[in-house]
Amino acid sequence: MSERVAALIVAAGAGQRFGGPLPKVFVPLAGRPLLLWAVAAYVNHPEVNDVALVVAPEYVSRAEDLCRDVGDVLIVAGGAERRREWRRCPGPAKPGRAGR
Repeated sequence: MSERVAALIVAAGAGQRFGGPLPKVFVPLAGRPLLLWAVAAYVNHPEVNDVALVVAPEYVSRAEDLCRDVGDVLIVAGGAERRREWRRCPGPAKPGRAGR
């Protein structure tokens, strides 16, 4: 059995240092939100099987809308602190939730 590779993108920060009405991951860069550049890179990487994106709870639906056309991405609501966010992600992705 071959190993599965998962990419975990932690993007749940408030972006306070960046400023602005939205966290920086939602600000457009070259025509699309910054987080989509990272998500697309991992979704399209031939050695990555599963992609999970951690965002602040209030931005889960926005992230789901943005990622809908990119590929199969598991969107997870982050915790209050970065060190807790990665723990919210499941181990191996469950069928139908993420993965290829």
